[in-house]
Formats: sequence, C-alpha cells, structure tokens
Amino acid sequence: MTKLAMVFMATLLIISTLREHKFNHPSVETYEIRPGILMMPIYSDAGEVCRIVIEKRHVSSERVDLDAEMSGIEIYQIFDELVPKAERGQPKLKLGANGNMSMVDGHTLTTIAAYENVSLQMYGKSKNTDIKGPFPGKYVAATIDWEKRGCTETHP
Repeated sequence: MTKLAMVFMATLLIISTLREHKFNHPSVETYEIRPGILMMPIYSDAGEVCRIVIEKRHVSSERVDLDAEMSGIEIYQIFDELVPKAERGQPKLKLGANGNMSMVDGHTLTTIAAYENVSLQMYGKSKNTDIKGPFPGKYVAATIDWEKRGCTETHP
C-alpha cells in the first residue's frame, strides 16, 4: 500500500510539473489572411503592432505540407495590402527591381526591402546561387517590422 501511495504521489508531482512547463508560454495570435496563409501580429509594449510574421500553413486536416512555400510575388501582394506604399515612407535601399536586396548563404535566401517606416524580410531557399530577378527563390516565412514602434521580441 505504501508503494502504491508513493507511485501515486510521484505521478501527481510529475503531472503538475509538466503542466506548469507546458503552459508557461504566452499564447500566439494568428489570422488566416488568405487560404492557407497565416499572419501573426506581435505587439510593442505600447500595444501597437510592431511586427507581423507571415507563413504558409504546414499542417491541415488533409495533409502535412513539408514544402509550404510562398512566392515573392505573393508576399509582396500581401505586403501591399497590409502596408500600403503611402505608409512605408521612402525606400532605404535603391537596389534590385523592387528596391530590395537578396542575399544567398548556401541554400538559404534572404530578401530585404527597407523603407523609412517599415521593412520586409523574406526567408527561404535558393535552388541555386543565381539571385537574378526580383524574387529569386521560394520563401517559407516573411516578417514586416515597423521601425519606430519598439518591438521587444527578437527576430526569428
């Protein structure tokens, strides 16, 4: 009987410890802004949206998509909807077809478009090291950052 009581107490202790660690993180706010495309806003201490993370849904009731990618054109369309050109300010970079700059490191691709008030970063894969054109690869995530809103969360 004593052994059973000890096992029961140990089990309760383990379960309470797991619960404590499992739900000790803040919740994530997510919106489906297009079929299969998710937007997650992040707020500054003042309560303003300071960053938006955009990614394609990887898991649905029908399947798990291991290649959940978006095109650069698709991301720029979403960027235009969320942050109209009039709100962005002047471009900081005068590079590339859309005022953006792409960098390749191995098979990792980062494309950046920076403006006075906001910047867009797209993260993805490059099939090769040729980065010609405005959108050289497929992207798995993008972030939009408002430069003057003081986000406390770090970049992905």
